[in-house]
Amino acid sequence: MANEPVEWLEEHGLARHGDIFSDNGVGLTLPHLSEDDCKKLGLNLVGRLRMQEALETFTLPKPLA
Repeated sequence: MANEPVEWLEEHGLARHGDIFSDNGVGLTLPHLSEDDCKKLGLNLVGRLRMQEALETFTLPKPLA
């Protein structure tokens, strides 16, 4: 489960930001990030736009039965 946000970033062409998100403890809080949060994490304008677009499709993983 710990790698799911990083895998999600990879799937959406944002893999280069995986370390930034991991280093800052971004996990399942990913869908709650604002553009300002992404800016503070160091994403450039294009990265922030891609992130916002990708977050529109984000779904939380289903719990294991």
